[in-house]
Amino acid sequence: MFFLSSFIGVSYAQKVPYKKENISNKDKLLGQFRLPPDSAKSRVYWFWIYNRVTKEGITRDLEEFKAKGISGVNLICNGGYGGKQPLLGVTYLGDEWRALFRHAVRETKRLNIELGFNMAGGWTMMGPSVTQDYAMKKVVSTQLKVTGPGKLSVTIAKPEVVEGYYHEIKVQAFQVSANTNSIDPKKIIDLSSKLMNNNRLDWDAPAGDWVILRTGYTLTGHPWSKWKAYPEGDTFKGGEGYQIDYLNTAALDDYFSNLGQTVIAEAKKAGGKIETIRFMG
Repeated sequence: MFFLSSFIGVSYAQKVPYKKENISNKDKLLGQFRLPPDSAKSRVYWFWIYNRVTKEGITRDLEEFKAKGISGVNLICNGGYGGKQPLLGVTYLGDEWRALFRHAVRETKRLNIELGFNMAGGWTMMGPSVTQDYAMKKVVSTQLKVTGPGKLSVTIAKPEVVEGYYHEIKVQAFQVSANTNSIDPKKIIDLSSKLMNNNRLDWDAPAGDWVILRTGYTLTGHPWSKWKAYPEGDTFKGGEGYQIDYLNTAALDDYFSNLGQTVIAEAKKAGGKIETIRFMG
């Protein structure tokens, strides 16, 4: 069987019914412990580090898994620290990799082992297909204190911009007082339409002390939000790129349509059929 994971999953191979042994009710629990169904057996991670794999190695691994009573594996193509001269493997998603993956599907089907595929360009859901619009984001802001009443023409700085990517959310003004730290949501004024391209803002401010808050969103800029291929980074070529925005369903759909559908298509070529798709977190 085969499941895609993001764990997102797809299962292949036929289900084999559990054969009940001739055991008494008294010994039923003990018998099931001694002869558990495949669904109760161990599953393990199966790492293809830098995709350094061969057909012979794949077959040997899987046969050893089977011999040890393991009923399923979750295939993870990953990188990691490779030393000064890492032994790099086949190109991820290249023709040779696809042939090896199809071989793995056929072998797991032959051995009745569930094969899971970690839907990722290395450790996480990342890769060359992920655009900035679908990458991880953070909310950023700047603020300016002003006093009214009067017609104001002020410059409010643009919030942090990472890798040239930024979108406005809103410009708002709220009154502040030394007597309270609370803000009445009903008295917040939306100034978004007054913000000009040169960061200037013209506003006829009512009396009082005000804070003008400008908010937007940009890329996170975190080292793990954009992975690089070895030797600059810890993943393999073909897996490098932005990590997706997990709060954006369109980003997940796009990622699945690229990597997920590619892997499913290769599995089908090897005689597999989709049985389940499940998220494991």
